[in-house]
Amino acid sequence: MSKGHDKDTTVAVRYANALITIAVEKNMVEKIRDDFGAISDLVTQNKGIYDFFTSPVVTVSDKKEIIDLSFKDKVEMFLYVFLNMLIDKNRFYLVPVINRIIKEKAKELANILEVETVTSITLDDDMKKALTEKLNKLLNKKIELKTTTTDDIIGGVVLKYKDKVIDGSIKTKLEKIEKQLI
Repeated sequence: MSKGHDKDTTVAVRYANALITIAVEKNMVEKIRDDFGAISDLVTQNKGIYDFFTSPVVTVSDKKEIIDLSFKDKVEMFLYVFLNMLIDKNRFYLVPVINRIIKEKAKELANILEVETVTSITLDDDMKKALTEKLNKLLNKKIELKTTTTDDIIGGVVLKYKDKVIDGSIKTKLEKIEKQLI
């Protein structure tokens, strides 16, 4: 991304909101999330493609020709128009950020919450299922559980979602006790 990171993120949010709004109206949120995600993956995983679409040397008409050949009859027309608009406005470099935002919005619309768990032991499938069910009820959301393990927390569990952290680790409990004793 360019130097104006905050400005670019703000612009990317606007573009993502516009695209997701149309997708909601047409009841195509999942399809647009998947199609735009595939386009973003193609662009970000191939430096040559990214460089082509973001190069000031390559003409707008050459970029649009590739969009036309690659996507015109393969994606929804409003997504095709959206891609062309990104080229017209010289914003194609925002595709990866727009994609991340679209994925977040799609999860929000589907009432899905991503929760990261940090534990000192690997959770087996039964433990993951039980934790997911408990969090589903507690947070009234469909939970997508991502698990990581580390010896640093000694025991217990740390839950992270949105901007919240629920720290039930042994390490934190010991640190609190230590502070009380000092």
